[in-house]
Amino acid sequence: MKKYLMFVITSFTYGAMFECPVDENLSECEALAFKSCGNQVVKEKLDNGNIKFSCHDKSKITENEKKVEKEEQVEQEKSYVDSSFSGWKPLIGFGFSGGATVESSLRVYDRDDGNTYRGDVEFETDSTFNISFEMRSLNRNGWGVSLGLEYDFKREVESGVIRLGNSTVNVSSSGNPDQYSTTTIYYNFIYMWESVYIPFGFNISSIDYESGGTEIEASSGLGVQFGVGVFVNNNFAIEFIARGIAFELEYTVDNLDVFFEEGVAADVGIRLRYVL
Repeated sequence: MKKYLMFVITSFTYGAMFECPVDENLSECEALAFKSCGNQVVKEKLDNGNIKFSCHDKSKITENEKKVEKEEQVEQEKSYVDSSFSGWKPLIGFGFSGGATVESSLRVYDRDDGNTYRGDVEFETDSTFNISFEMRSLNRNGWGVSLGLEYDFKREVESGVIRLGNSTVNVSSSGNPDQYSTTTIYYNFIYMWESVYIPFGFNISSIDYESGGTEIEASSGLGVQFGVGVFVNNNFAIEFIARGIAFELEYTVDNLDVFFEEGVAADVGIRLRYVL
C-alpha cells in the first residue's frame, strides 16, 4: 500500500500520472486514475510491466483541437476559393466608358488637281455603355489569361479640331452629329494576388462609323488595354480599364478622298464582371 500511495503522490506532483504495479491492486489504482482524471485517461503498458495512466490536459486538448479544426477550415476554404478560379471560367460583363478622345492622321486626295494634303484630326465623344462575354483562367498569386468579346453602344462626336495644310477647322456638336459603335476582341494577361488583379493586353476592334449618310469604310488596328480589378467575392468582380482602340477610316466627299490613318480612340471606364 505504501508503494501504491507513493505512485499516486508522485503522479500528482508531476502532472496527474499514475503508475500502477500489476502485482498489487490494479483495479483500485485504475479506478482512482479515472476518478482523478475525470475519464480523460490514456492507458499505457510500460517496459517494466506496470500500467501507466496519464491524465489529458483537457484545456490543451481543446485548444489543439480548435487549432487543428481552424487550420482544416482555412485549407478547405482556400481549396474552395482557389477552385473557383482554376480552369477556364465564363464571365459576363456590363460596363460604362467615359467620353473618348480620338486622334488620327488625316490625308486628303483632291481628284481635281491631283494633290494630296496632310494633317491631323482630334475630337471628343460622349460616354457610352458596353456589354461583354469573356473566358478567363486565373491563379492566385500567379498568372492567368482571358479572352473576351465586347460591344460598345453608339456614342456621338461632340467637338473636334481638323488641321489640314495651313488651315484649322473647329467642329462643334450639331443636330446630326457623327456617331460610332465598336465591337472589340481582346486578350489579356492577368496577374492576381489574393483578390486584386491586374489585366493588360491587346485588342482588335471593328468600328461602325456613321456621318450624315456618307458611306464610310472602316478597318481595324491593334489596340491595347490596361486596368486593375478586385473580386468582391468568388463570383463578382469590379474593374477599372484604360483602353485604346485602333482604327482607320476612308470615305469620299464630292471630289475628295478622305483617309483617317493610324487612328486611336482612348477612354477610361468601369466593368462589372460576373463568373457564371
